[in-house]
Amino acid sequence: MPVMTDPIQHATSLIHCGQWASAAGILYGALAETPDDETALALMVICKWQLEAFDTAEAVACQLVRSAPHNPTGHYLLAQIYLHRGESDAAYRAVQACLHTNPNGVEALKLCIAIQRRRHEWSNARATRRYLESVNPQCAGSDSLVQRARRWWRAHQADYQPCLVVFCQAA
Repeated sequence: MPVMTDPIQHATSLIHCGQWASAAGILYGALAETPDDETALALMVICKWQLEAFDTAEAVACQLVRSAPHNPTGHYLLAQIYLHRGESDAAYRAVQACLHTNPNGVEALKLCIAIQRRRHEWSNARATRRYLESVNPQCAGSDSLVQRARRWWRAHQADYQPCLVVFCQAA
């Protein structure tokens, strides 16, 4: 087996194998040499997230945002961390910063919709969903079975039994 000399490539291969702690060790070495390496910082956030070291993941994501404010990745990762912690206002600010740098980012738009729903901003979530579908038509109609069942229920509230069947199929 060939020896990998590129620490980012080595860490990436470890990540693909689920060896988060080993990858983080390699990334610490890479970041000691180049503290603002955007790829190493982003990979470190992912490693720390997987290791459930959320405070460290947040600190590294903040470092990524400071060192590369025009890179949407740092903002996106920070939004994910905040959403995981239930900090929907902070998550919303972070995903908005991400979308400011890349307005057509599909994953960021999906995350924005999730945050808007968590904040009970239903009309904003629908508008963002329509925008997402205009940016990426493959996202159109990708509602889950549960979402379709809920729409069916709203349209057919008087007919409870068929709706129950639809919900049971969704489970």
